[in-house]
Amino acid sequence: MIRGRVEDSDHEVALSLFHEMQLKGVKGDKMTIVSLFLACAHLGALELGTLLQSI
Repeated sequence: MIRGRVEDSDHEVALSLFHEMQLKGVKGDKMTIVSLFLACAHLGALELGTLLQSI
């Protein structure tokens, strides 16, 4: 779902979905993290992208 949102340029929604995943204890796979990096890049969210490196 996250990858699809990023491909549709719904970057904020993708990050929101990831936040919901974290709250529920669901871990993303490598594709999820790559998609989130792309979303952060499009939004200029450098700090959030840096935080993703530790996941």
